[in-house]
Amino acid sequence: MISINQRAAVIVQQMIADADALGIQAHHLSNGAIVVDAGVKVPGSLAAGLKFSEACLGGLGQVSLTRLAYQDALAEPGGGFWLPAVSVSVTYPHIACMASQYAGWAISREKFFAMGSGPARALYAGEELFKKLDYKDQAEVAVLLHQTFMNLSGASVGSATKSLGVSPGDLIVIHDDIDLPLGTLRVRRGGGHGGHNGIRHIREVLGTGEFVRVKVGVGRPPAGGDVAAYVLSRFSARDRDCLDSVLMNSVEAVEWILLRGLQEAMNRFNGRETST
Repeated sequence: MISINQRAAVIVQQMIADADALGIQAHHLSNGAIVVDAGVKVPGSLAAGLKFSEACLGGLGQVSLTRLAYQDALAEPGGGFWLPAVSVSVTYPHIACMASQYAGWAISREKFFAMGSGPARALYAGEELFKKLDYKDQAEVAVLLHQTFMNLSGASVGSATKSLGVSPGDLIVIHDDIDLPLGTLRVRRGGGHGGHNGIRHIREVLGTGEFVRVKVGVGRPPAGGDVAAYVLSRFSARDRDCLDSVLMNSVEAVEWILLRGLQEAMNRFNGRETST
């Protein structure tokens, strides 16, 4: 069976690994979700937009930039103009376009409203459309693309977890922590939001903070520095040297939690400096 969520997840991981070059930033929320900002509070890029689009198609399409030429009927022979364009080619278009890319999942909470797009819709498969498509994805990972602000991430994540039947107790959250030195890991269950607005909103929406967390230290800004500007800034050249080991050890911590249990993961990773 084709799993558009698993295929899209590979693209998302590629984006996260190349975040600096793409001008994007990944945020690990307190319910286990990873939210990628591809241009709201970060520069973004054309390359990021192409990757975003391919993830939205469930990994079943190729997206590229091109241009289209138009002939002006009133101009001299050979005259005319061209406009930039996007070229999209897909396999299994009914799955890539209708089951994945089509924004048909209404996500609303209080005054917040957005339309959800992406492969996660096919895990939920609650829209009438999916009966006609005769398709429902089966995967342990969900990729949802939505248009909202980071500080309101709880609206989308809460709606998605409810629709997918995921309880807070089943979530593992990986997120940055300014109170830990760069590269230091800490695994625990529960806790507050620590001033992280994305996590704060997730807790408010879910009504609990009792989920497992993998905190990745990013350190604090220099004395008097703005925290928001610091966490949204690019890594320094020295810090970038340790990013690969930080990411790999964070993934390993999640694997230990899943395969060996929380206590063993805490014993192994708490206080461990992943940058070495």
